[in-house]
Amino acid sequence: MAFLLRRLLKFPQYKLEKHKILRIVNRVNRNADDAFGKPLIEKRGKKWAFTDFGVEIWGKTKKDVEDE
Repeated sequence: MAFLLRRLLKFPQYKLEKHKILRIVNRVNRNADDAFGKPLIEKRGKKWAFTDFGVEIWGKTKKDVEDE
């Protein structure tokens, strides 16, 4: 995710600004917090990165995560 966000910032044809990316990240975290009770993305320094929880559940369905 952090790679994608950095890549989008480098290419002006996407026309995403930093505050719009922040809104996207906050929306993803809010939805993940509602579904799983934990955020998926956090800020580390000046960059965004997946939390340990985000890496752990990458590619799993909500049902798979709830079964664990």
